[in-house]
Amino acid sequence: MRIVLFVASFLMGLTPAIASQWKPMQFDPSKEGSADLIIPLPCGGSMAFNKVVTPASASNPLDDARFRLGHSSVESGFEDFQRNGFLRGPFADSDSQAPFYYIGRYEVTKNQLHAIKGECDAIKTNIAGTIPASNISWFDAIELTKLLSEWLRANAEGQLPKVEGIPSFVRLPTEAEWEFAVRGGAKVNKASFDARLFPMDGEVGEYAWYQGPASSKDKLRPIGKRKPNPLGLHDVYGNVEELILEPYHLNASGRAHGQVGGFMTKGGSIRSDATELRSGMRSEWPYYNVNAAEALRQDTFGVRFVMASHILVSSKATDDIRNSWAKLSETDGGALDDPLNTLNQMLDEENVGPRKAALDAVKAQVLQARQEIEDKQ
Repeated sequence: MRIVLFVASFLMGLTPAIASQWKPMQFDPSKEGSADLIIPLPCGGSMAFNKVVTPASASNPLDDARFRLGHSSVESGFEDFQRNGFLRGPFADSDSQAPFYYIGRYEVTKNQLHAIKGECDAIKTNIAGTIPASNISWFDAIELTKLLSEWLRANAEGQLPKVEGIPSFVRLPTEAEWEFAVRGGAKVNKASFDARLFPMDGEVGEYAWYQGPASSKDKLRPIGKRKPNPLGLHDVYGNVEELILEPYHLNASGRAHGQVGGFMTKGGSIRSDATELRSGMRSEWPYYNVNAAEALRQDTFGVRFVMASHILVSSKATDDIRNSWAKLSETDGGALDDPLNTLNQMLDEENVGPRKAALDAVKAQVLQARQEIEDKQ
């Protein structure tokens, strides 16, 4: 009898947000079909993720996808000039010939934020709960990923993607993960990938919330109301600007500068002009408010999560990587010793006139030096 009364009182104490599962419009409202992965949240909630394939050999753990981040414009070159990026997803399945990772289909909403924090009474069943969560510091974001990862491990481990049986976890995306996915990943050709914006069937206003009376009107908007990018991701331009895992670095003429800065956001926000929006857009912010003794928060800061794994998940994984490294050092030595191979690859990828001309000049010098050596033999 005591047990029955306890169960009855427990059920009566449940809020509607806990007792019922969320409807798709609260976490996956896209008109483009369902997400590739749905994970549960506390309070009966859910979060949607899409798969991002990284073109690399699934059987060679040291193979990764090489691509270009940033843009060719020299105006903001110190901040977002083109540079090489490398990426490999941690997951593989029977349907994929290449590794992949999962990134949030949408920005994390107010309801999802409340659920992660266990604030079930604050969850709204109307559209107001689907507005992106904001006013989040970088430290808040890290704490949110910790809370959610721990809850998932304890309550829904069987629903998580795994690597050799080890469950994945939630974290902020790296800049490479974010930008590769936003540009369209392996679903678009190189010219479209390298463009300022991902391919659009219409105007940018059909895909983004930005500054102005014709768009956001300076208000954050519910997720999924604009068209998605080629990978099915919504609101990657505008709405909230999205916090990135690693700190900000300047661009030193095509490479990351050595000085470590503040934290970074990507994608722009409702305060960004439409002409500012671009896949390579990146902004630096101080970790701490310069006018107060607290971490910096802003009403345009939001988050989008990825599902991740550590690398050396088992002795087998370590052995596979060790063996791949040994083979790489044996078979790729000739390629590494031949600078022409590297120069030709760089020339194929370079589209900035002065830099391409400089590489052509270096190539000519290498060819001349090689000819002089051959003449002496």
